[in-house]
Amino acid sequence: MVPSFSQSRIKAVLFDLDDTLLGNDMDLFVPAYFRLLSEYAAEVYDPKLLIQHLLAATHVMARDTDPLATNEDVFWDAFVRLTGFDRQVMVPFFTRFYQTRFEEIRSLTRPEEDARSLVEWAFSRGYRVVIATNPMFPLVAVERRLEWARVPASEFRYDLVTSYENMHAVKPHPEYYREILAYLGLDPGEALMIGDDWERDIRPASAIGMQTYWIASPQSEPPEPDVSLTGQGRLADLRRWVES
Repeated sequence: MVPSFSQSRIKAVLFDLDDTLLGNDMDLFVPAYFRLLSEYAAEVYDPKLLIQHLLAATHVMARDTDPLATNEDVFWDAFVRLTGFDRQVMVPFFTRFYQTRFEEIRSLTRPEEDARSLVEWAFSRGYRVVIATNPMFPLVAVERRLEWARVPASEFRYDLVTSYENMHAVKPHPEYYREILAYLGLDPGEALMIGDDWERDIRPASAIGMQTYWIASPQSEPPEPDVSLTGQGRLADLRRWVES
């Protein structure tokens, strides 16, 4: 069943980032990211062990939903246990990577043509705007990708940009979406989640009662017909859909 869309109820618009506002093929981006990070850290860290330990700590973070521990804390607790490294030393070490080397893989991404005008439109309509990207990266990495998408946090006063520092669960846990709503002080039906990933964006947001817009071809069949989907189409179709 497809619920009716109520524009008058919507108070917040949540945008996924990768492959929603920013074209980013993860099958290309992630291997390139790991290669670049391994190269950066090679003087202090065996590249094979680095990736092994990063993935292991990330998996621990991905499973955790403890409301008292940020994703950042869960990741670093696991990473330190695996490596014995000092967190106080390694955090600024990796921060420098995002400040100095991360830009080198920008060419693997592309700004979506309609992203900036759509974000501008959402602000002009008075919606509260959230960048609801999977919070497995530090804020510095998320802000870099917002720059690549031409919707930088330096220009737009987002109500929230989710990152591993400020969230306590990751997608597709429903707790991730509940935490955003709690931060905004809104009911689920007052927020519209916009994303391309059915499993991480649409299914969990819909499960807690949020309105959802799936970035997909209008002719695409939803993978799960029993999941409530408010609308679907390309990014360029979204504004017309909301206003129609």
